[in-house]
Amino acid sequence: MEDIKVEAGTSLEKPEDPSKKGHIFVGWYLEATFKTEVVFPLVINADTTIYANWREAVDIKGYLASLIGVMNQDPYSYIPAKMLPTNTANHVTEDQVTYNFETDFRAVSDIKYGGFGEQWDMVIQNIRESERFYNVLAVAGTAITASVIVFNNYLDEHPSDEVSQTESDTAYTAKLDFHKGILAYTLQYKTGWNIPFFGEVLPQIDMKYDVLSGERSVRIQLTENNAMRYVVKNDSYAFGVEYGVAAVSRKAYFQIDKLETGDVKGHIYEYVQWKDKDLVPSCADFYIGEEYTSVVGNKASGMPGFKGYINELYRTNEGKLLGYEILETLLAAEYHTLWFNLNDIVGINNVKAIKNDSSTYGLGGKNPHDIYLNDNAEIFEPARNTLKSRKYDVELRKQSFFGDKDDELTEFQVDIPMMFIQAGNNFNSFSKDMKDKSGIEGASVNVSGEVLEKIQSDHATLIDIFMKNKDAVTGDTIEAYIGTAVEIGD
Repeated sequence: MEDIKVEAGTSLEKPEDPSKKGHIFVGWYLEATFKTEVVFPLVINADTTIYANWREAVDIKGYLASLIGVMNQDPYSYIPAKMLPTNTANHVTEDQVTYNFETDFRAVSDIKYGGFGEQWDMVIQNIRESERFYNVLAVAGTAITASVIVFNNYLDEHPSDEVSQTESDTAYTAKLDFHKGILAYTLQYKTGWNIPFFGEVLPQIDMKYDVLSGERSVRIQLTENNAMRYVVKNDSYAFGVEYGVAAVSRKAYFQIDKLETGDVKGHIYEYVQWKDKDLVPSCADFYIGEEYTSVVGNKASGMPGFKGYINELYRTNEGKLLGYEILETLLAAEYHTLWFNLNDIVGINNVKAIKNDSSTYGLGGKNPHDIYLNDNAEIFEPARNTLKSRKYDVELRKQSFFGDKDDELTEFQVDIPMMFIQAGNNFNSFSKDMKDKSGIEGASVNVSGEVLEKIQSDHATLIDIFMKNKDAVTGDTIEAYIGTAVEIGD
C-alpha cells in the first residue's frame, strides 16, 4: 500500500480493505504484533505506520478438489484382481461353457469348473449394475470441470469462510455451498440425455464433503426411481442404488471395509420391491483374506420349500470356487451338505444328466435330474439315511464365468454337475456307501484337509454372524440412504 501524506491533525478515514490471495483481511493495527486495533477516523499528528492483519482463508478450493476427486474411486479398488470378472486368467469362451448333458456322457475333465458361485456373483453383479451410474459421471466430466474452474476463480477473488454461489450455463446449473464444515456441489442438467436402459433423463449430480469426518458422498439422480448414492471414507466404501419404475423397483446396498490387518469385509443387501413391499430378499457377508475369500448368504438356487444359508470358499489368488456348505431346514429337519466340483471327486469319470420333470425336489425327495455316471446305463441312485434323505448325490448347480463375446466382457451362467455330501457320519461313510450302492471303487473327495476344514469352520461361525446381519437393512433403509434430489434453482 502506498504512503499517504496528510497535514498534522488530519483525521484519516478507514482505507479500503486490501486483498491478499488465499487470505482474509482481519483489520488495521498500530503494532506489527497486532495488539492494538486502529479506531477510525484516526487523527494523524506524527509519522504513523499501521499494519494489516491477515489470516488464511478456509481452503474451500482444496476441499472442492478433494470432493471432485472422489469421482475416480470405486469399490473395485478394495477387491483383489483375481476375484474380479476382469481376471483374464479365468476367462472362457462361450463354447467352453456350453454343455449338453442330456444326450451324451461328458468327461469330467472336459467340464469347466472354478467359476463364481451365486453369492459372490451377486456381489459382482451389484457392482456392475452401479457402473451404469458411474458412467454418468464420466460423461458429465467436461461440465463439472468447466463449472469448477468458474468457482475457483470466484474463490480466488472472494476468499471467505463460507460461500454460496450459483453458475448457470445453457446446458446446466451448478451450485457451490460451504457452510459449517460441509461443502456441497450440485450440477443439474437442463438438457435431456438419452441413456441406454434409462431413456430420456435430466441427470443431477450432488456431492458433499464433511471436512471434519473426511466423509465424501456422491448422489446421481437420473429419474425419480433411478438413483444412486455412494460414500467414501478413509478405509470404507458404500453405495445404495435403486432402479426400476414406480410400481416395481430393485434396491441394493453395498458396503466394504478395509481392516487394520489388510483383510476386507463387506455386506450386500438386495431387494425387489413391489408397491414398496420387500420381495425376494437376498443378502451376503463376505470376507477377503490373503489366502481365502469366504462369502456367506441366502441366495442359493434350487431349494424351493427350504430355508437355506450357504458359505462359499475361494482361493483369493486364483479367484476360483473351491466348494461350499449349505444349511437347509425343512419343517423340523436340518441338513448340512458339503458341495464340491465334480473334478474333485475321485472315482467319477464322466456324467450325463437328463431332466426329470416328474421328480420331487429336496433332500428327502428325488434329484430333479436323472444322473448317470461312468458310462453306466442305470440311473445313479445315492444311499439314504434313516431319515430318507440322500447321503450324497450329483446335481446341476449354477456357476458364473466371464469372457469376451462380441468384444464385450460377458457373463456366462452355467448349470454344471456338482457333488453334495451330507456332513458328519454321512461324509465319513461316503467311500463305502458309493461302493456298496453303486459299485464305484475308491470314491473320495480330492481337496486338501485345509480347504475342507476352512469350509466347515466358516460354516460353523460365519452363518450365525450372517443371520444376525441379514435383517439390518431393508428396502426402505436403502431408499432413505439414497435420499432425494435437491433444488438449486436456475
